[in-house]
Amino acid sequence: MTVVVVVFIAATAYTQLLLGSDVDALDLAGNAAPSVAFVGEARAELRLLARDAARAEAAATPALADAARQAFAEHRRAVDATLAEYAKTPDYPGERALYAIVRKDLAILDARMAAHGDIDKELDAVDASLRALSEVNRTHLIGAEQRIARAGRRRNVYAFLLDGVGILVAVLATILSARIVNRYVATLRRRARELEHLAIQVGHDIANPLAPIQVVMYADPGGDPAQQKALERGRRSLQRIEGTIAKLSQFARAGSAPPRPLPRTPLLPVLHAAGQAAGLELSVDPSWQVRCPEDALREICTDLLAATSPTVDDVTVRATSRAVRVRICCAPDGDGLADPFDPRLHTPGADHPGIDLRLATVRRYVEACGGRVGWHRRRGQREELWIELLRA
Repeated sequence: MTVVVVVFIAATAYTQLLLGSDVDALDLAGNAAPSVAFVGEARAELRLLARDAARAEAAATPALADAARQAFAEHRRAVDATLAEYAKTPDYPGERALYAIVRKDLAILDARMAAHGDIDKELDAVDASLRALSEVNRTHLIGAEQRIARAGRRRNVYAFLLDGVGILVAVLATILSARIVNRYVATLRRRARELEHLAIQVGHDIANPLAPIQVVMYADPGGDPAQQKALERGRRSLQRIEGTIAKLSQFARAGSAPPRPLPRTPLLPVLHAAGQAAGLELSVDPSWQVRCPEDALREICTDLLAATSPTVDDVTVRATSRAVRVRICCAPDGDGLADPFDPRLHTPGADHPGIDLRLATVRRYVEACGGRVGWHRRRGQREELWIELLRA
């Protein structure tokens, strides 16, 4: 939290620095530079006044003298127009008093010109007052330029510091996120191991009390048909319990890491045997091999077909090569399945089908071998349940 506050304060200071630079730039562009330009134009017109006055005095004929005086009047109006534009710009401290002096000197010049007297002294006075006015604006222009340059240097330093702080914060956040992710993954692995141990423990806790019951169930019932029928039902129940215990143990074993590097296993014999056990005729390219232990591949194919084939009339299984993977798809006919890889475990009476324990075992085996599982349904097409294994 402290780092965030520090970064916020630094960003605010940097923003204020940029705003300060903008103020100086606007002052330079909107006041100092135009003012210097207007005063320069006025001084240029003043030089033309001196030229026209000299021509009027040296005129050989009255007509030439009148023409010179008309030109003098035009340039005098130009001086007033330029100074009127200058007056529209904002004033610096002391600038208004200097402008009043310029106006006063111009009034003296006009009076001297009306009296047809020598105006050289008055022209020099006006030029001096204009030069003083220009110097005030030039001083502010140079000051604004220096402030902008200093602000630019500070801006570069602040930007470098902020970039460094931002990179440092990003690195720290990345490290912190990585640590959190690693802790979470470690927690998941610990929970997975706990689940494996729980599955084995549940299997043993169920199997141990059943041992004396099995002895009774397989004892000779004598000639009583009713007793034989009851014992037969009990034996079937025991067989289902034993099958469930075997599935729990297999589920627990599926999460263990396979040997590295993963061995190469031919797909055809394993998939063909699993298909025969499920009552399906399968054909696979005999050259295809996958990166998976043979016992794990056998469990994957057997559980995959056993979990899907009883729910529908027909199951189409195909294996297709996708670059470095081999995909095995089960495409049941009809509406058959909701998402069979729903991550929630199936519970009786739940509002979702949940995942079958055999498919949960398939997923653990496949993911342990670096593969993937999935299910999708497209409109107008059959749903597909698929697994992918690395191709050898």
